[in-house]
Amino acid sequence: MTKRSLYLLVFVMLGLSCSKKEAPKPTAMVPEVTVLKVESKDIPVTKEFVGQVAGIKDVEVRARVGGILLKRYYTEGSRVKEGDLLFLIDPEPFKVRVSQAQSVVRIEAAKFENARRSLNRILPLYKQNAVSQKDRDDAVAEYQSSQSALETAKARLKDAQIDLGYTTVRAPISGFTSKETVSEGSLIVADTDRSLLTVISQINPAYVNFTYSESDLYDLRRRRDAGTLIGDATNLRVRLKLNDGSFYPVIGKLNFTDILVDTSTGTIRARALFDNPDSLLKAGQFARVLVEGFQLKNSIMIPQKAVILAQKGPVAFIVDKQSVAQQVMLELGEEIGNDVVVQKGLKSGDLLIVDGAIKVHQGQKVKVITKSGSIAQSKRME
Repeated sequence: MTKRSLYLLVFVMLGLSCSKKEAPKPTAMVPEVTVLKVESKDIPVTKEFVGQVAGIKDVEVRARVGGILLKRYYTEGSRVKEGDLLFLIDPEPFKVRVSQAQSVVRIEAAKFENARRSLNRILPLYKQNAVSQKDRDDAVAEYQSSQSALETAKARLKDAQIDLGYTTVRAPISGFTSKETVSEGSLIVADTDRSLLTVISQINPAYVNFTYSESDLYDLRRRRDAGTLIGDATNLRVRLKLNDGSFYPVIGKLNFTDILVDTSTGTIRARALFDNPDSLLKAGQFARVLVEGFQLKNSIMIPQKAVILAQKGPVAFIVDKQSVAQQVMLELGEEIGNDVVVQKGLKSGDLLIVDGAIKVHQGQKVKVITKSGSIAQSKRME
């Protein structure tokens, strides 16, 4: 081997030895997190249920006499006033009955008048012993019989006149009409299902009926007895969330709660009352019922996004004074919007990681950043 080749070999080996030196390890990144200082305060509680609007009065309009339905005078779904003409049932058969009854009244009236005159003639003669006791008794009996027959005829006439009046069906209350149940030209049969003509709903004010579960009732009582729930159950506010997501502009009041539990469903009936001057609420309409007025005393509520659903249950991370993340187990209560009530696991003053919790693990150093984006030390956040 020449001297030049020896030098070249030494140079290559030195280069290889230098390349085997370990590169410096990169510095571990400290995750940045946003925190929220936990506070204990009274939290308004809203209970939400499914409700259905009903008129304060729902009156079935039924035909009280049978016959052919000749005409409907109202527009279905329109507002009517008490006394408005709604339907006409063929009156001709009833007019005939009235005429017949009037004829009978005239006949009985003539008989009664004749019996009265006979009695007036017999009585003076009987006092003078000009007629017998039997003649007098016969005259009195005829008078009384004629009087009863006349009264019966008048009663039948009145009954016929009432039935004739029933051929014009009028609105018993003011309100909104439903769809007609029998078409014009149909045969109406009184005192059957075919006597129902329409339904009128008086919806100002309007009722909203809903139910709540037996467990909801027990939960409220338990919290109230424990002192964690405050509020006046006799002065609750009720709001309505309509199907389009908007809120009905009028606040209602809870005006009825049943004392009985429906054994088939385990629910309790309740009802709220709403002013409905513009008839925005319609009978049969569904809405979300939001009952307000209770408060959870000295409770903690946090954003739901701060909660991590782990295998062992819901957890969250807090930051201690050394800026180290600590995992805590949570016991959650009801959800209120985008927040959730924490019953156990947090205390007032804890620094809760709201954003970035998914990037940290137990005992990891973190960098706390305020929601505005400026960096802050954990001591300044306390």
